[in-house]
Amino acid sequence: METFGASAELTDEEVMRAPDLAIGGSSVRLDGLRYRIGLNLSGERGARLTGDLTLEASPGRLVPPLEISGARGWRTGYVVPVTSGTLTGELKVGEERIPLDGTGYHDHNWGFWEGVSWQWGQVQHEDLSFIFGRVFAPRDAADPERMPGFVGALGPDGPIGYTTDVRITETNDAAGRPAAISVRARGSALDLDLRFDTASAETTRMTQGPIARGVTFLQLQGVYTVTGSVAGRTVEFRAPGAAETFRGQ
Repeated sequence: METFGASAELTDEEVMRAPDLAIGGSSVRLDGLRYRIGLNLSGERGARLTGDLTLEASPGRLVPPLEISGARGWRTGYVVPVTSGTLTGELKVGEERIPLDGTGYHDHNWGFWEGVSWQWGQVQHEDLSFIFGRVFAPRDAADPERMPGFVGALGPDGPIGYTTDVRITETNDAAGRPAAISVRARGSALDLDLRFDTASAETTRMTQGPIARGVTFLQLQGVYTVTGSVAGRTVEFRAPGAAETFRGQ
């Protein structure tokens, strides 16, 4: 695994043009319901990554904006504009070309994120998409233990189930990293158990930046096993997916 990146300073005026943004040689532009993404990044080992991607959104296949409020005006927001969209394009790393033709996902957050950590995961199978999450606010803004988790289920035409009656349990390996994540969700429209088994992890030690500091951020790749029911439909499948979590205080 190799990380590619680039940075540039933007003016307030440039940022306010979002969702259309250009950062250095990379850019994103929203054209109707299609995100057009251009990449021009440098790698840790000297290679360059370039690419042109498109992600097609669909009306209704989204998690609407939600916002959490805390003490002294603290606010955090989150939205998933594309829970499951058609992804096409190509990446080029050095002389190697990597075609992309599959399914993509896009979420976005805003507000106060200093001192914040979270649990998050997402998986898709056939015409269903599932997302779970929980935000841990700084203690001076809200009691982290009282912050609810959520699970959302989306079908081909939009949301079909949602609940905050959620329990998220992480099981560590011998090194203290997450080997598995279990999610139990119960609601009027869904009754689900999701188990995520980690296949690989990208770890980042957070020493600066807007989120929690002095912790390790883990971006996980693995396989979900999902069983239960949603909107009267029996659900039972295994599929690849992603998850995020933290270690440390």
